[in-house]
Amino acid sequence: MVHKPGRKTTLNRLKVAVLTLIPTIPRPANSRIDWLYHVVQPDNDARGAQYVTLMITMYALANAASTLPLLSAYLLRALFISLKDDALVFLAGVWSSALKDPVAETRTQIQLAALAHASAFLIAHETAQGFIDFQAIVPLILVVLESPSQSVRAAAVQCLSVLGRLSHAGKPKVVYALDTVYGVHSGESNQRPNGSIKLTNTSRPAAVS
Repeated sequence: MVHKPGRKTTLNRLKVAVLTLIPTIPRPANSRIDWLYHVVQPDNDARGAQYVTLMITMYALANAASTLPLLSAYLLRALFISLKDDALVFLAGVWSSALKDPVAETRTQIQLAALAHASAFLIAHETAQGFIDFQAIVPLILVVLESPSQSVRAAAVQCLSVLGRLSHAGKPKVVYALDTVYGVHSGESNQRPNGSIKLTNTSRPAAVS
């Protein structure tokens, strides 16, 4: 690189090196990270919204047809390692934000990828110890059922099917991403006899459409 900085191969290697570092960028300190940032207006600190935009852009790039398979696999692996338990709500943010893409082909491609990863995430929890209630994600999946793409609708139904199985797996110990999806007041909820949570604040998901 040092001896031939102007060569095309050198520049391409530099681009790849930079891209592989982006998923490892730490979250901005003392800044609210809302993976559904497009649903509500971000607060005065824009760093969280900028971080979310960057990660969603990286996900879209990793799933682009023009991205080399090895690079795509590396970016996705690094991204999901960084996301940890936030992976599912992040994916919901991806398929929701894709609704704004004016190019139908791109919109469908990104939504299919995000729903497929979400389905894999949920299936992995079928054999996990300690049941989790994922009902907070359901309204965000229902939104993409209105997609003109049959493939996207089928992928959404697949996610709902897995959620249905998980709902009968046992008494949940926690509700996934409750504050992230419904806001900080979602703690004002009632416990149902079957162990699930009855939500009392459902205003935010309705804003997705």
